Amino acid sequence: EEVATPRVIRELNQKLEKYQPQVAIIAPQADATLNQTDITLKIAVEDLPVFQDDKFKLGNHINLIVDNEPLRAIYNLDEPIIVSNLAPGTHTVRVLAVTPWGESFKNEGAYAQTTFNVLAETNNNRPSSDLPLLTYSSPTGRYGAEPVLLEFYLNNRDLQELRVKATVNGKSFIVENWQPYYLTGFAPGENLIQLELIDKLGNTIANTFN
Repeated sequence: EEVATPRVIRELNQKLEKYQPQVAIIAPQADATLNQTDITLKIAVEDLPVFQDDKFKLGNHINLIVDNEPLRAIYNLDEPIIVSNLAPGTHTVRVLAVTPWGESFKNEGAYAQTTFNVLAETNNNRPSSDLPLLTYSSPTGRYGAEPVLLEFYLNNRDLQELRVKATVNGKSFIVENWQPYYLTGFAPGENLIQLELIDKLGNTIANTFN
């Protein structure tokens, strides 16, 4: 079930309201064909300090998603960001700015993506720019306490009325508002969450990764 945003997070969110992060992928460039399977990403962020606190290992960061692989948290943009052993073919990188506790910034420009090729061009991993795109963000990994944050990012979202169908351990519900949700009632052990982007009639929007 959904519960209210924890009080400490509401207080911390107030301190971050002044930021409107602008995220850009400098390299690789869109539609480039690279001749190696290990690539170096270059990401730039304006209007948001990106850091990791020494004591708590938390801080504003960038979630990096290659194709539909598990996300990777980036806390230092000055160090090289290496993605290794990419298969030959087309790949898409998505990046989004998030708070220390994993909520994504929702302002225009807080998300960026690029599609490029490794050795050769293929038809997979290539989302259509004409369709809305859903990016799953949270939860992932292991949690020691509830509530658990349910988070996602939508872009190209002005094309039509959208809904997100969430299925948690086999039980489905419709998410009508693009916002963070805090959930409780998970069982110890493995839990499964699936998100699907649908239109107002319930039809799946079949873009890559949706």
